[in-house]
Amino acid sequence: MAANVFTPWFLAQLLACALCASVTVHLVRRRSEVGAVWLLLCAGLAGGYAAASLLGTLVSRPESALALRRFGVWLWTGSSLAGLGVALAYAGIGSGSGTRDRILRWGGATASLLLLTWVALADGRLIPEVLLMELGAREGFAPGVGPGQGLHRGLVAGAVLAATGVLGVQLAQAPGQGLRLVAALTAPVLVLGAVLTPWLLPGSIPPWIDPVSIAQVLVVAILGHGLLGSGPLGMEPVARSAVVEEMEDAVLVLGRDGRIVDLNRTARDRLGLRRRGPLPVEIGTLWASSWEALRRDGVPITSRVELELPHGVDVPFELGMTPLGPRAGRGRTVLVLRDITERERMEQELRRASESLYYLANTDALTGLVNRRRFTERLEEEVERAQRYDRPLALVLLDLDHFKKVNDTWGHPTGDRVLEATAEALRRVLREMDLAGRLGGEEFAILLPETDATGAAALGERVRREIRDTVHRSDAGAPFHVTASLGVSWLSPGDDPDGEALLSMADRALYGAKAGGRDRVVSKRIPVAAGLSA
Repeated sequence: MAANVFTPWFLAQLLACALCASVTVHLVRRRSEVGAVWLLLCAGLAGGYAAASLLGTLVSRPESALALRRFGVWLWTGSSLAGLGVALAYAGIGSGSGTRDRILRWGGATASLLLLTWVALADGRLIPEVLLMELGAREGFAPGVGPGQGLHRGLVAGAVLAATGVLGVQLAQAPGQGLRLVAALTAPVLVLGAVLTPWLLPGSIPPWIDPVSIAQVLVVAILGHGLLGSGPLGMEPVARSAVVEEMEDAVLVLGRDGRIVDLNRTARDRLGLRRRGPLPVEIGTLWASSWEALRRDGVPITSRVELELPHGVDVPFELGMTPLGPRAGRGRTVLVLRDITERERMEQELRRASESLYYLANTDALTGLVNRRRFTERLEEEVERAQRYDRPLALVLLDLDHFKKVNDTWGHPTGDRVLEATAEALRRVLREMDLAGRLGGEEFAILLPETDATGAAALGERVRREIRDTVHRSDAGAPFHVTASLGVSWLSPGDDPDGEALLSMADRALYGAKAGGRDRVVSKRIPVAAGLSA
């Protein structure tokens, strides 16, 4: 052992080991987050590197110090590669299921394995010997420099710089990430500074101390608490590109020429689109027609588009188009396509349910005609319209004659069939603009817009004959007929009575038809003064 090993540098290495253990515990607690597994691997290798470097200052045999130092170089290499894996995982690069992502994953794994194998086999070219150095009262083992060390440090520095570039791009794209960006850029500076300091400032660090191991642990601490921390230095746990890549919505970025500049996994796998490939005609047409408005106003535009997917199914999408600003490349457009099949299905079901409720609330269940409440509403609406535009309007009340006798003689089921047949008779005679309703029991009403007294009386006669000529049959098959009495009232242009007065006068006319012998039509006009005593 060195005579005076407990120096501040030795304590720094000891603290680095303790710090790495603390970071490892922190990462284990958050191991389910993006990049945490890579960070754990990076922390484990960096901690092993620091421990090997620490032990290398304590052993007394040069061969043991040499073995520890060479093993530390292997751990340093692995930790740097794991740091690059952290950055790629955080950015979502290579995490998708596409061909490019598979190539990146397998290519990166193969290159890393080859580099680690080379480090393990060529350790003699990296650290060829151990020199015993005596510096005053202190002595220790310092490594020599092999011919392959420059290439090795260049490869490691390349991995560190690549990781820094990926993290820097991700954080630079997010607003309010200035402090975090500085932290991400500071981490590799520590490693590069530790590597270059012995060369740039000879004698500033004892030759048996490896400052790179301390710097590597600090980098792991910054990344561990920065990427997965919750304090002021805590970065977003998931990078924006990773979020976009994993979105269920298809995301496209279009260039000025309308071709695809970038896209996410959903756009590739589900829509079958490719980078620099053409847009579907439906999307391209909408984008081209909206481009001027997007460029001029800078306001997102939302449209509905139906696309045929690669498996031949037409699917509706909600297409949102957002113009990008200068930071992301002016002239580019982000398109987000959201599958709205389920939403439209639910909306359709809701419409059907609403229509069904409306039908049940306004329709007579037996005959399918409107019920009394809805007929009264329409009567008031038509009276108001007729008076506003000085148009004629007529109302016919209809009551089946001796209907109680039908029920008593043939039974209520037969009576229900008579009511249904009466409703069908009305449908055969009435115009599309007319409205027929069942007011209750055997009483029906007919609303005749744009119809004067003569037209209403003529239609009433047609209805009366249609009902009289309809053949009904009992449950036993016996044929029979029913007749109806009808009362007609009307409004002429300029009249101002309300719907209640019109209905009351039609009811008086119906009473007159009953009193006159039934099976007939009686018309009564509302007096000009709207008095009902006449």
